[in-house]
Amino acid sequence: MPTTDTAALSVDQAWERLSRENIGRLVTLISGGVIDVYPINYVCRGHTILIRTHPGMKLATLAVFPDVVFEVDHHAPGQAAWSVVVRATARIVTDSRAVTAADGLGLHPLVDGDADEIVVLVPTALTAREFPTREIAEETR
Repeated sequence: MPTTDTAALSVDQAWERLSRENIGRLVTLISGGVIDVYPINYVCRGHTILIRTHPGMKLATLAVFPDVVFEVDHHAPGQAAWSVVVRATARIVTDSRAVTAADGLGLHPLVDGDADEIVVLVPTALTAREFPTREIAEETR
């Protein structure tokens, strides 16, 4: 019988899994206690996360409320699923060389070419879990 227990992952295991993916969710505080969630592409550089975005509400929010949560999940048939949650401080990078560095790391805009604002997420806490999944029978889908 399969187990339903989750297993905590080490910090190194968490970063290894984050490095495999490129889409996550950025959770920000707006004002008055309201939160928002943005799907976002990213790359890892060491133990930091770089995101690339357009000027606008998300960037303005990060300038005022830099404490964020970043989350990435993975699930594929026949594999254990995992989830990594990173609490971080967002730092907007204004150096023009940051875009060139992001390009070199493979961090390109997903929708168009003018997302030239780079944000570095500096982790303050990280938790990661891996958990077994069960196959769902075809007739129940």
